[in-house]
This record gives sequence, C-alpha cells and structure tokens, in this order.
Amino acid sequence: MQFDSPLQRQKIALAKEYGNRVKEVSLGYNRQVEAIWRRWLSLIKITLSRGEDIEVMVDTLLQQMRSLLEEVLGVCIDLALERETESETEKMLYALMPLEVEQCNIGYYDQTLGKYKGILTMEILLAQELGFTDELELFLYNPMSFMADKGDGMARLKDEVDGGQGVSYSFFENMKKLGISAAALSYSNALHHIWENKGTTQWYYGVRNSNYPCALCDSYAYVLQPMDAGMIYPLHNRCVCSIVPVNQSEIL
Repeated sequence: MQFDSPLQRQKIALAKEYGNRVKEVSLGYNRQVEAIWRRWLSLIKITLSRGEDIEVMVDTLLQQMRSLLEEVLGVCIDLALERETESETEKMLYALMPLEVEQCNIGYYDQTLGKYKGILTMEILLAQELGFTDELELFLYNPMSFMADKGDGMARLKDEVDGGQGVSYSFFENMKKLGISAAALSYSNALHHIWENKGTTQWYYGVRNSNYPCALCDSYAYVLQPMDAGMIYPLHNRCVCSIVPVNQSEIL
C-alpha cells in the first residue's frame, strides 16, 4: 500500500486535524480540573479544621470530576461522528452506536475514579495524622514533592497510598491523566464502532501526531491493523497518534 499517495496524504491530514482537536479537548479538561481542584483544596482544609467528616466532601468533589469527564466523552464522540458522517441524517443514524462501546460510557471509568477517591481520602487522613493540616493545600497538590522537602514520611506515604502501576500519589495528576486517556479512548473507539457499522473499512493504521520520542508509537506507525481485531489505539497513556481508515480498494 502506498501511504504517500494523494488520497492517503489527504486522509492523514484529516486524521491529524481531528487528533489535534481531541488534544484540545484534553487541554481544556486539564484547565478545568485544575480550577476545580484549587477551589476544593481550601474547602477540604476548612472541613478538617472544623473537625467535620470529609467523606461527603470527597464524594461531592468526585461527582463534579465525573461530570466533567463525562462531558469530555461526549465531545470526543461528537468529533468522531463529525469526522465520519456526511449529513445530519447519517449523524443521527450513527449517534447512538458509540454508546454501545464500553470506553464511550462514563461507567467504564467508575472503577478508576473509585481508586482515586480512595487515594485522596487516604492522603487527607495521612496529612491529618502527620500534622500537616496547616499545609494541607501544599501537601495534596503534590504529596511526593512535599514529603521530599520535609525529609521524612515518604515511606509512610508509599505504604499507605499505593494505587498500583501508572498511578500517581497526586489526586490532581491522576485526574489529569485520566482525562487525556478518556478523550483518546472514547474518540478512537467511537471511530472504530462507526467504521465497523458502516462496513466499508477493513483496516486502519496509526500515524505519529507529536514529536515526542516514543519507540512504541514508531513501531506501530503505518502498520495496517485489521478491523476485526478491535481498536488498539491509544497505544499508551498520553498517546496522541492519529488513526486512518482503509478500505479494500485502497489496498489493490
């Protein structure tokens, strides 16, 4: 297959255009997450100073973050529909199809949100136990950096708050990473589901859409992936590769 043909160059350009729009969604989400987090840091501190139960406050914060994440999914699904449909009628026809895909539904991310809630709760309780209540905002914004500056408590933090591989000790950082992943997952899987239901796409391939060195993304770039094997993109957390559909006539 000639990836440098006029048709493929056009399709790659379109894929990158929409890939960049998905990245913009992620950046906007991150700005909103930071604004929400900064407001809630002071509220959590006030709650602790009053000796009140933090559970209700943490639940409310998570619900707000969840709603924001759900908005991201909706916008990215709409981008997939905009890219792959040519009329409002066709868009309406395919609009409900991405909702059948796990990664396009907010419930898919609830387990991860529950994990992050547990991490945040443990960090608040640990800060209280270690006497960091007055510096709570600094501690919660970046627990690892805070502990490193203090020179002690690092081992305790790692023992008490272990989220597993790829999970940060910062609730804020976890929420930012989740938004980036959710945007890419919902968009790419919505595309795959639309292609699958149209029945005209037999393969797809990925192209790099950043200059950041990544051996994994390089190894998959311009390699045809069969539709019946599912969607493999994003290849990793923060992957911003763009994906291009291929039909039978383009192979011949």
